[in-house]
Amino acid sequence: MEQHRIGRVCANPPGNDRGQDRAGEWVEVIVGPSGDLGGHELQHRVFPSGRWEALHRFPEGFKLVPGTPVVVHAGHGRSGPDPHGVYHVFTGANWRLNNDGDIVRLLDPRASELHRRELRGDECEGTPSGRGPGSLPAVTPPRPFGS
Repeated sequence: MEQHRIGRVCANPPGNDRGQDRAGEWVEVIVGPSGDLGGHELQHRVFPSGRWEALHRFPEGFKLVPGTPVVVHAGHGRSGPDPHGVYHVFTGANWRLNNDGDIVRLLDPRASELHRRELRGDECEGTPSGRGPGSLPAVTPPRPFGS
């Protein structure tokens, strides 16, 4: 069984959400033992309707070393590993997490829920860069699984 899980989340970065690129909002996924995130989907619950909205679907063949943190950002940026071993995915999308509380979940390719996080609202858990207070831990730089 795959054990990918949701790690840290930044639902409300500093500053005003309006008129800004959304790359400051992100969800971290920790790659499980299989190394394969292909076909997995991140979702969040839309307020007030309660329906689930896709944040990102990992493409088929997306594989990294188990334990690698993958930070999925709204907005624009350059996807790939940083010097601290964190793999960044910029979706180019305009999604926003709910600042008053949200639920994010990770689905496997068969749409079964693997993990979920309930957010209390107005939170931003550190930085996704591997630097500074509350930053994600540095790991071995990501490389394709099996290489």
